[in-house]
Amino acid sequence: MPTIVDWPTTKAFQSATFTIGLDVAEAGAGGFYTGTRTWRSNLADRLRGIMTLPPCLPSEAGEREGYILHLRSGRLWIRWAVPQRPIPLGTLRGTPTVTSTTAAGANSLPITTTAGATLLPGDYLGCGTNTLIVAGIPGATANGSGAMTLPLAMPLPVALTAGAALTWNTPKGLWEWDGDGIQVDYTSALQQGVALPIRQVIQA
Repeated sequence: MPTIVDWPTTKAFQSATFTIGLDVAEAGAGGFYTGTRTWRSNLADRLRGIMTLPPCLPSEAGEREGYILHLRSGRLWIRWAVPQRPIPLGTLRGTPTVTSTTAAGANSLPITTTAGATLLPGDYLGCGTNTLIVAGIPGATANGSGAMTLPLAMPLPVALTAGAALTWNTPKGLWEWDGDGIQVDYTSALQQGVALPIRQVIQA
């Protein structure tokens, strides 16, 4: 397994923009007479993104350059939280847990939380520090006992056991480099912005 490193939190490593996307693992077929197309999920969808870093000062450029080059050459995995929604838009807070053991590939997740707590489509949760979960349509609301069944935007990437803690505050996942070579540009001593293509990886 590749070495896992935490993405730095200093200013030079904070994304100026971020593009989120999805690699879909599926098989399709077309009807011989009707042409009707059917699709079968392979239950292995993965998030992908482009993290664009801002220009940085000479005092920060060396560390960032070394980090980026090592990331690409060593095929390191980075532990990182998507920046656009560090906490849910829904009201779920506290210490939610997985209600019952759920297999990888499931399209929903049973959660035990506080009564009336909500999650909205696109809210992120984490399990441990390596697994990201994305809330699907239409989101979910916990009943009076705190039971919630959350539809997932993409199949659950790993099996989760009953009682596993879920993280709502800046949940993190694992990502790998998703491109070919990399170059870092300079104007005088100022290091210019750089776009880093990344793809979610799964560690069971």
